[in-house]
Amino acid sequence: MKIGYVGDSKIQSFHSARRFRLASYSSEKFFEYSKLNIEGISDNITYSVESNLLFYRIRSEIIPFASHEICNDNWRDKFKTSFEKIGTFIQDKCMRISTHPDQFIVINSPNPDTVKTSIRELQYHADMFGLLNLNSSHKIQIHVGGAYDNKNESIKRFIKTCKGLSKEILAHLAIENDDRLFSVNDCYIIYQETGIPIIFDTLHYAIKNDGETLLEAAHKSFSTWDKEDGIPMIDYSSQQEGLRIGRHSDEIDVNQFQQFIQLTRPLNFDIMLEIKDKDISALRALPFVVY
Repeated sequence: MKIGYVGDSKIQSFHSARRFRLASYSSEKFFEYSKLNIEGISDNITYSVESNLLFYRIRSEIIPFASHEICNDNWRDKFKTSFEKIGTFIQDKCMRISTHPDQFIVINSPNPDTVKTSIRELQYHADMFGLLNLNSSHKIQIHVGGAYDNKNESIKRFIKTCKGLSKEILAHLAIENDDRLFSVNDCYIIYQETGIPIIFDTLHYAIKNDGETLLEAAHKSFSTWDKEDGIPMIDYSSQQEGLRIGRHSDEIDVNQFQQFIQLTRPLNFDIMLEIKDKDISALRALPFVVY
């Protein structure tokens, strides 16, 4: 069982998502920021391994505007060696990597332009995983998308789009249950048609479920993972008190987390903490998953 966090460490001062305005795009700035972000990813990953946090979610913004039409710069060849070096380290240390492209990735949209843009972003992530030489146990995680007044038709559009995706994207793609529209059972319909595994999100389950227990939902999600996918991944977080429903907590509730680990003890999975203080909470949670 591995545990990890999202993006840049809160303890260290590493940065992997430096950005600039689209209006100021230039090849010089593009390569400068990309180089610094790749160095930041390397620093975060090295630190995570040293801290025994062996699950890490890479920020999507490493290569600024990589999927945008403005980007004609060949970042893949430019940074091939840098990515290969990081990927070798990841594999040598038995680390696991994921990404979670932004909410604008909606491959079940009825708008063809939105779908096209979404696929370009997914291909960028798949290309990055390819440069890292990561196998299909490392995942690109997305939501199913919108319901657009007809959830069943939206699921059908998602499935149809998936069947046209590149093999590189499909090798890494995973979906998660969300907190508004698509439960584990809804995601399972997609799995049955596509083979795309389900990442079980605990907070989303608490908000949106079909009356099944947490263990039942976890078992169903985990059953979608095959040997090539590796052991299942979950997103773990809890509700921040006093804020909107679905807001991730600022810090981990250790007692609540310990109860969760005890409840799911028979199961084997890797845990991505979606907690605001990132590695601070991950280090507090680590003693409960190392056994």
